[in-house]
Order: sequence, then structure tokens, then C-alpha cells
Amino acid sequence: MMATLRVVLVEPEHELNIGHCARACANFGIKDFWVVKPKARIGKQALMYSKHGREVLRKARVVKSIAAATKGCSIVVGTSGITWRNKNALRSPITISELNRKIARINGTAALLFGREGVGLGEKELKACDVIAHIPASPAYPVLNISHALAVVLYELVSRKTKGAGMRLADREEREALAGAFAKLVDEKSKMLRLRNKEKIKLAFRRVIERAMVSDVEMRAMMCVLK
Repeated sequence: MMATLRVVLVEPEHELNIGHCARACANFGIKDFWVVKPKARIGKQALMYSKHGREVLRKARVVKSIAAATKGCSIVVGTSGITWRNKNALRSPITISELNRKIARINGTAALLFGREGVGLGEKELKACDVIAHIPASPAYPVLNISHALAVVLYELVSRKTKGAGMRLADREEREALAGAFAKLVDEKSKMLRLRNKEKIKLAFRRVIERAMVSDVEMRAMMCVLK
């Protein structure tokens, strides 16, 4: 068993791109399509450009927040074309092929977030993601059109699906609890250990958790010690 995919557009700015993205979802058999606070109306132009993806577009869920669009997901993947600006985010970006190998080990739903055409996902939004993925493109022009980027990502994750033994990834709430327990320990020991930057240490632990794709069994073992 592998993860099911949910496509989430965050504040898309152009109606035709929403239609193109719905079409890309239909091309790869994705029906779980969400739109967060669209800046463009989803009307006739979107339907026209969606072509045979009209049913995907008609059933799209329009919500007011990323939290609502990703509720219940096992993992949230942010996408970014510019990797150098994400130094303060949860972890360093990985390629789509690396993401493919990780998702192959997950049971549940993986949300794929695509940001605004003009500026993409913001720093706070990227920090809220479990993983940041990017498409290796020309350094001279690394940013793809949103629908093109979506098509590339879905091709890699659907058509080139990697086989792997399913595992139950610890829920996002469980992983947050683990990070919180470690953060509390850092706060309690900071004076004794003379820690210079507690926040960097906490962030490093969060990065390790997400990089390792911690299972529920591993999470419980670590929580037992930290508690």
C-alpha cells in the first residue's frame, strides 16, 4: 500500500492555470484537488482550460486555509523552485525522485502544495510543511509554470511509482508532540548546557524527524525516553 496524493493550490492567481492544473490531475488519475483562497474566480475560463479534467475541477474543494486543505494528511509536501531562500525552513529541499522514494514507504495521504504563480509559497508556509521538494531545472531559470511543475511532479510520483513496503508514518500530531517534548528538554537544560541558540537546536531535531520519516513505533519509543 502506498500514499494517495492530494493536490493543493495555494492562492492561485490565474483562472487558466487552475484549469490547466485540473487537467494535469486528470492526466494522472488524481481526483483529490483542493484550492486555498483562490485570487482568481473558478469559472468558464478554468473549465475551458481543464479540458477532460472538468470533473476534477467541478469537485475541487475550495477552502480558506492550508490547515483545512491538509487536515488528516500523513505528510505535507511544499514545492519551491528557488532552493536558496529556504534556509530557515524545516529542512533542505529534496528532488522529486527522492520524494518518490519516501512516499513509497507511506500509508495515508500525501498533500502536494503548489504556491502562487508570482511568489510561490511563503517562508511561514514552507516551515509548516514536513518536506520541501523541488524540480532540478536550469539555474538560469529554475521556476516552472505551476501547471508544468504539477505535471512533472505527478509524472514522477505516479508514472514512475517506486515500489516499497508500506509503513505507518507517525501522524503529524504525533511528530509534533515528539518535537515538542524535545523542545521542552532543550529549554530545561539550556542554562546548564550553556546553549547559544536553542531555536536552531529545536529546528535541527525537527529536520531529523522529517528526514527519517519516523514511524509510529519509533515515535513511541523516543517519546517514552523523552517523557
